This record gives sequence, structure tokens and C-alpha cells, in this order.
Amino acid sequence: MKFTTGEQNLAKKYNVDLTKIDAPRTIEQDNRFGFGSAMVNEQEQKLYKASIAIYEQYERGEKANISEADRLKYLLLKVNSDAYQALLD
Repeated sequence: MKFTTGEQNLAKKYNVDLTKIDAPRTIEQDNRFGFGSAMVNEQEQKLYKASIAIYEQYERGEKANISEADRLKYLLLKVNSDAYQALLD
């Protein structure tokens, strides 16, 4: 899978190793609202948790970079569409 420079920089910022993005999906990640889950690997889980952390910051009324959360979300969509649909859509 090929990634843009922007995607590579975003992944690096959140310690996501894109060279390991094709690792087996062995982690069951629950949806934060309690309905549904998806199988992810460690790198995909980092993308999910980073985007959720930003959204939660915003929900608490703190300054949050929603644009960056959206970019993380769409990177997860690119690498694991099933996880995106179950966890973020």
C-alpha cells in the first residue's frame, strides 16, 4: 500500500509504523459507544485511539485539532475499511 507524504508525516506524529500496517489483525477493538467492534492490528488501533482522543478533547471543551482527527480517521478508512465502519462511521 502506498501512502502520501502527508499520511506518512501524520502516522509518524502518532507513532504509527506504516511498514507494519499489514500485520495480522489480532486485537478486538470496541466502539467507544458500546455497539460493535472490529478486528485491528496494533498500528490501526493507534490510529483509532489517536482520533478518538482528539474528539474527546473537543467534547470536553478543550482546544482540539478536529482536522487532524479527521485525517487520522480517513487513514484508518484507507487501511481497514471494516474497522472504520464499525468504530468511527
